[in-house]
Amino acid sequence: MALVSLIRYLQSVKPRALVTRAFQTVINDNPTEIIYNEYVSYHLIVAKQVGGDVTACKVIPADDPSVEPKLSVIEIGGNGDIKYGAELLAEMLNIKKTLLLFFCLKDYENETIMTCIEALKNEVKV
Repeated sequence: MALVSLIRYLQSVKPRALVTRAFQTVINDNPTEIIYNEYVSYHLIVAKQVGGDVTACKVIPADDPSVEPKLSVIEIGGNGDIKYGAELLAEMLNIKKTLLLFFCLKDYENETIMTCIEALKNEVKV
């Protein structure tokens, strides 16, 4: 809950989010809180399940979309499980700005990430 409090604090100070959405869903039978914020120069996504493993990363899109790789993923903390999921999430949501991800999930398997992506698409209309 401290992470959610931190995010709410960050929302209360500048910069203000252009889009803010917080919602709950169930992923793999686990209640999951998701927060999505879009700012002028970046996106922020937080997903939290009780008892999950914390990981964070920064996804930076290439300045030139014709260049490979199209995304650069920098892990900030965690066990490395989020890298593929972060790339998939950024591609599926068509993210064009830097993306900051803070996840606390019980697993980081493809099915879990895809369910998270679908929830974001449905709730945020990204």
